[in-house]
Amino acid sequence: MDPVLGFLGSVVGGVFSFLGVSRQAEAAEEIARSRERSVRNLVDAVIVQWHELGRMAEVQQGAARDAVYWQQATQRTRIYYNFKAVQSAQGIALLAAGAGLIALGVYLGVKE
Repeated sequence: MDPVLGFLGSVVGGVFSFLGVSRQAEAAEEIARSRERSVRNLVDAVIVQWHELGRMAEVQQGAARDAVYWQQATQRTRIYYNFKAVQSAQGIALLAAGAGLIALGVYLGVKE
């Protein structure tokens, strides 16, 4: 009877140890899955960060392009208005010279 009980005890012990090993294997698999999820999350975060950096670079390039455009547009406007001011000054000078010539003609005509 003792050998049978010993055999049954070893069988039951083997079953429990098998269950313990099974639980350890499941725990190891869960740890591996958790690490895999962590790595995937990290990779996803890196990909998102990379895209954000790309968008930021595009925005910076666009802002620099816009700044250059507005600077050139402002410079063109300034040049245009300076040109118009010079044109106006020339027109006023011509009118003054014409008025002076007419006044001189009238003065000389009256003097004679």
